[in-house]
Amino acid sequence: MKRSMLILSSLMAMSIISPLENASANEERLQTNEPQEVTDESLLHFSPVETNTLTAAEKNFVEETKKKEPGIYQSGNLYVITLGEKPSTAYNIKFVESKTTLGKEQIFVETTTADIGGDAITYPHLVGRLQLPSKYMTVEVIDAKTGKSAFDTIKESFLHFTPVETSTLSNEEKQFVEEAKTKKPGYYNLENLYVITLGEKPTTGYGIKFVDSQTTFEMEQIQVKLTKPDPEKVYSTVITHPYIVGRLDLPSKTMSIEVMDVETGKSAFEEKDPYTAVAINKEWTIRFNTKINEDTVTAENIYIYEKANGQPINKFPVRLTLLDDEQTVKVKPLANYKYGHEYKLFISKEVSSTKNIKMKADKEVAFTTVKAPEVEVPPADSSKVKSFSYKFRAGDTQGWQEEFSDYEEGMEIERVFKHATLPSEIGKGLEGLYMSSSNRSDDVFMYIKKKLNETDGVKPNTTYQVNLSFDLVTNVGPDLDIGIGGSPGEAVYVKAGATTVEPKPILEKQFYRTNIDYGNQSEGGTDLAVLGNIKKKSDGDLFELKPFEHKLEVTTDDNGELWIVIGTDSGFEGITSLYYTNINVQLTEK
Repeated sequence: MKRSMLILSSLMAMSIISPLENASANEERLQTNEPQEVTDESLLHFSPVETNTLTAAEKNFVEETKKKEPGIYQSGNLYVITLGEKPSTAYNIKFVESKTTLGKEQIFVETTTADIGGDAITYPHLVGRLQLPSKYMTVEVIDAKTGKSAFDTIKESFLHFTPVETSTLSNEEKQFVEEAKTKKPGYYNLENLYVITLGEKPTTGYGIKFVDSQTTFEMEQIQVKLTKPDPEKVYSTVITHPYIVGRLDLPSKTMSIEVMDVETGKSAFEEKDPYTAVAINKEWTIRFNTKINEDTVTAENIYIYEKANGQPINKFPVRLTLLDDEQTVKVKPLANYKYGHEYKLFISKEVSSTKNIKMKADKEVAFTTVKAPEVEVPPADSSKVKSFSYKFRAGDTQGWQEEFSDYEEGMEIERVFKHATLPSEIGKGLEGLYMSSSNRSDDVFMYIKKKLNETDGVKPNTTYQVNLSFDLVTNVGPDLDIGIGGSPGEAVYVKAGATTVEPKPILEKQFYRTNIDYGNQSEGGTDLAVLGNIKKKSDGDLFELKPFEHKLEVTTDDNGELWIVIGTDSGFEGITSLYYTNINVQLTEK
């Protein structure tokens, strides 16, 4: 089955280097050694030696360790620094200097790759002696050019699938290969070791050969050449398991792997399209092959839009984040996608590199979300269900009113209520209700209310199951946890409910207090419950949608009236500003 994919290859190709923890792992290994008695001050720093000066046992140690994973290995005062297996003679490592700093012995090296090299398996390495004066000291190998761990650059070789010989594997890895190659066609991994197998085949006429490995949209695509028996030839009738083995370090947990037949352009295995059952909270990762101009990472150039009957409709609210590597953009939905719905991720050709090189064409990735879980619900009598939805379009507050209470008479609380367009990071053209106040009393309760009655189909003296949901838009993140009186996020409590009494402020003893039971700050009341607080998940000043849901029962009065109430009860002595949108109310007659 052909897979959907997006190759962002029109910009200058560059490799992405992921951090490697070899240095720290080696430091732990070296710390476990017993302290060495220093007998030669010339060995207080790493000193290269010729292998012809070593004992037979030391020569065997060098031959074994130079073939291991890139790193530093020790036997007594003899150290081997290796780049591991390389596919040609173009790779080299050269000693520069060694010096002691802050409890570490830092060995500086130069690693080089020539433009031309002979095709042969090599193991570039250094051999030297070093006696650490303390068991608490560690050893670090530094790239003299970059000042970083020398093995960060080495790791780049595994950012793409790199074939390896089974003779270089550990016993555990060899056993894994033997087991994996006999499984059904597919790929299997043990940490960064991957086995791609065709499974059991009846003759020697089947084969698989590695061709190339490259990063496409959220995916590492491994290209292979498959061979099948030639009808004109005779093959031995024997059970075989064609396979290849290689290493690969995916830079992101969200990335997937695709094995493609290079001749057909289709998957080498019968696999499910990766974009036909996407999670409803899926966060996308776009990896470009060069550094991106941050000014072009905008809501106009990268966005998700919804499809209906094959046609584009509304944009979906997302937040864009360009990561520190300047090559990766995160696209995070600010609300859940709809179940079983079609969407497209759009990337404009206006996205450009830091050298102002634009993409050659727009890119789109279509995806469909998973189907809604099957829940057996008895069919409801539609005559007993009333649904109301408020998206506040065209400047209309749709009958919602505002109230402010829990402050002293004459106190200026800078109250604001209005219809407003939501911040651009939430989505283009979305609207809602904006509220703001200054909590000088350390207890301001600001809320919105909506009256439902017989004109809305609500019956008198009837008990209803109320399902209430809404989105609150906030820009108060975890980085603002400390505030006067309380946190500006966690100490501003979201409350909601329904009552037959119209909620409104009453002046008592020069203090405004609302006439229903909504509790106090972190505690709810008989009419309103605490649903959470206004703190968003991410740091920074960008606004974020925070969804809330509440279920309750209420019985209407003789007039068939009902008031829906949503608000915040603040313990933060400062200004709280937020938006409400996507309010949905469902009344089901009991």
